[in-house]
Amino acid sequence: MAQQHTLHSKTEFYPEKKYYFSGKNLVIIAILTAFFFLISVYAFSKSLTKISFPTFLWALSAIAMLLMFYISVFLPYQKIRKGEPALILTNTILIDNINFRRIKWREVKSIQKGTGLEKDQGYIIIEIKNSEAVMRIPPNYVKVKEEELLKELQNYHQNCGG
Repeated sequence: MAQQHTLHSKTEFYPEKKYYFSGKNLVIIAILTAFFFLISVYAFSKSLTKISFPTFLWALSAIAMLLMFYISVFLPYQKIRKGEPALILTNTILIDNINFRRIKWREVKSIQKGTGLEKDQGYIIIEIKNSEAVMRIPPNYVKVKEEELLKELQNYHQNCGG
């Protein structure tokens, strides 16, 4: 009896991979955010003797720090508590729980380390086909070396959709 050989797609060799949040870096971000929040609140309280434009700016700064704390620390902490990974790479999709986004590999134009623009530095930039939009993944939120994460993202993109 002749043996049948089936062709396997190249994506079968890319199992689902999960990368978890870095608790250590989250603590550092929390401390820095809390520090700047306290400075803002202190400066706001000192400027309350006379209501002026700087008073308004200090209040706005304190509100911004609270919002930053919520987005940068509280939401990721909830994911850590539930045991959810920061990133999930599958054969068809990238699930980014840091930024609460999902993208199919076939929709990705390129993946590279952020350079040039100040807002892109320190991020892994994912350009999206037929769009000006990009995804920015902060590697310091993930418990893996940046180079390893970048290489793995590029491998999945190349072999599972690009």
